[in-house]
Amino acid sequence: MRKGINLAERNGMWKGDKVGYTQLHVWIRRRLLQPHYCERCGKKKKKLDLANLSGKYLRRLDDWEYICRSCHMSGDGRKDNLLKGCNFRIPKPCNVCGKLTIGIKFCKECAKVRRIEWWRIYNKTPKRLKYLREYHH
Repeated sequence: MRKGINLAERNGMWKGDKVGYTQLHVWIRRRLLQPHYCERCGKKKKKLDLANLSGKYLRRLDDWEYICRSCHMSGDGRKDNLLKGCNFRIPKPCNVCGKLTIGIKFCKECAKVRRIEWWRIYNKTPKRLKYLREYHH
């Protein structure tokens, strides 16, 4: 039996450049060996992302590179968007003391006091007392 008779363009299912995103990555990974280092920053990483350089997603090996997740997210602009989302909270007044906070309802000090009070009340419930007697004494 002849090897390679149904590969690439000779295969009836061949789509050329009209291949989907995932299968194009599979095709490139089979042909482009993954290095041990990020091709942009040079850091040694176990797992590297396969990134397209031109954004056209063609079957050209010189249009792809293996880079670390940090470099990939920086290059795509995803890292900036992620950081903007985390730092975008508008300070609001605490529901207890009125001090401005980026917490959801309470400042750190009031939240701590509320947690301590909650545990004191919770530890006196019949269900919790039964649990403590059975398993911790």
